[in-house]
Amino acid sequence: MVALKEALSNLYERRFGDPLEYVSMGRFDQQNTTRLHLDGAPVRSFLMLGYEPTTVPSEFQIADYSRCAADLGLTPQKFLAAHNPMMSGQAELLEGHLTLLRDWQELQPRVVVVNNCSTAPGDPCHTPGVLHGARILAPDSRATRVINSTMTVPRSLAADTALPPDVVKAFVHTEEIAGEIRR
Repeated sequence: MVALKEALSNLYERRFGDPLEYVSMGRFDQQNTTRLHLDGAPVRSFLMLGYEPTTVPSEFQIADYSRCAADLGLTPQKFLAAHNPMMSGQAELLEGHLTLLRDWQELQPRVVVVNNCSTAPGDPCHTPGVLHGARILAPDSRATRVINSTMTVPRSLAADTALPPDVVKAFVHTEEIAGEIRR
């Protein structure tokens, strides 16, 4: 995941002139279904989820809320303000913009990179974002479903929130399931 983040950072810097910095890292065991959502971060943020092998079957969901917003004549931010899918009854608007990853080899490690936030067309760094969520098909209290989560943002937006190298190194080398590290 660290090597992939560095490659993405290099691409982002070549395209937009700003490398990516970690602003949060977490490692947790999650066996609860999560509705479609964004993780808290500034615009132009990227969420990387590293799923460790598990026997707990799940379905990963991605919804192109930016395209849905455009289809409705809204900015992504106005769409979320008016139609947040975390609220009951709002997810149906996204049905035509939803991709389900159903059989995604639970017994293998997997990495998913999600453009976590969206900027409006016309922004020099326009990046249409997506929502993500997971449906747990069969929770198992005897098993684990470990997810390694990192959030990166352009250095110019990281300000005092960028994680120092020693925190990144500790995250990479730990097997502790602890939760999230933020500044």
